[in-house]
Amino acid sequence: EHDGVDWDAIEKAIDANISKGSLAIGGSTITQQLAKNLYLSPSRSFVRKIREMLIAFSLEDHLSKQRILEIYLNVVEWGDGVFGAEAAAQKWFHHSAQSLSPAEAVRLAIALPNPFERAPNVTSKLLTKKAVRLIRLLRLQGLIDKSQERVALDAVGAPKTPVLEKTRSLADIAADEGGDEPIAPPAPVTRPQDTTPPGPTATDAAM
Repeated sequence: EHDGVDWDAIEKAIDANISKGSLAIGGSTITQQLAKNLYLSPSRSFVRKIREMLIAFSLEDHLSKQRILEIYLNVVEWGDGVFGAEAAAQKWFHHSAQSLSPAEAVRLAIALPNPFERAPNVTSKLLTKKAVRLIRLLRLQGLIDKSQERVALDAVGAPKTPVLEKTRSLADIAADEGGDEPIAPPAPVTRPQDTTPPGPTATDAAM
């Protein structure tokens, strides 16, 4: 719903950075991360952050949210020298991104935005909790059925508890999992109409 910049997140990041005395937390949206990955250096500075915001506004003006996410997933880093979802799937699971199981897709998702400390081969209670939360959301959105949910939960090492029925609410899941932010239902996926997107395409990433 944001216009490229989440001002609440920026405010929290500024407060945290002042407390730490460094630029350790960025508060960037996916659009800002895409702007940085496509056009800017990885260095941290106030000037670069302003440029990142301006580019993010432009991306939001010209592209749909779906297209921004698509490009982001084709250029984001998933490990040392591993860029894009296709390369990540090959690196971590040895097959195409198109063939990822629900559990594998979730493991890649929770690795972002820190693919080194949260790589798919890293296990912890926190990462398992995040994986369970995403798997339950996949079920609620009708993207996987009850049996697929159970298989995915087992694959990520979830505790042996009954799987959720589809009638459970998103708020219930957030409460069960101790989520630190509210969950909003994802918008319906529609094919974007943009005809001249900037940056690499899915074909570029696959190559």
